[in-house]
Amino acid sequence: MDISLIKPYSDALSAQKSQLDSYLTRGFQDIAVPANHDEVAMAKRDMLTVSAGWFIGIGIVGFIIGLIVSGLGIVIAGFTAIFSGCYLYVKGRQAIRHDAYARLGQSVYGQIEKVVENIRSQWSGFMTKQNDALKTAVVGADAPDSSAKVAIIDKIDTTPDLSVDMASIQSNLDKISAEEDLTDYRAYLPKAQAVVAASIQQAGTAQQAIYADLAGK
Repeated sequence: MDISLIKPYSDALSAQKSQLDSYLTRGFQDIAVPANHDEVAMAKRDMLTVSAGWFIGIGIVGFIIGLIVSGLGIVIAGFTAIFSGCYLYVKGRQAIRHDAYARLGQSVYGQIEKVVENIRSQWSGFMTKQNDALKTAVVGADAPDSSAKVAIIDKIDTTPDLSVDMASIQSNLDKISAEEDLTDYRAYLPKAQAVVAASIQQAGTAQQAIYADLAGK
């Protein structure tokens, strides 16, 4: 096929890839991660901390009553309730922190997923227009013959998918959330961005290979 017919589409593909790379960079720059632990949204209390308050309150009352009536058993029971309440409170705060970081991990994942979905949508829309226009150009071309044109059109329709391993990104963020360290989120973002960038590169390279193949026919 006349290479001049393919070149505009190859050039447009290069420009689109650059555009997707730029969008990817901006998208990841906008992903929000709290600057410090105090900015992580946490619940003020949960079932464990509420229960802890009741245990501590009842324990204090029991402890005081035990001292007043000189009831050793009541004093011990009150002290046990206070100790249990303190234990529940510590565990409750740990659970609240864990849930907060888990939600943060999901928030970061959601922001990454939105960037990726927009990139995939842009790629799909761009390639659909490219393919439709190129097929029209092939049909209107003087050469090759009709049977060869059908084969070329079939080749045009083999657009590579822009696929990103989101399950791996989700798994990595789950591990980071379990560590409860904000610096880990920030350190991971460039790695996740590189994964998406590699997918853009792979899809673009595969499509350019198709154009090169068509130009040689």
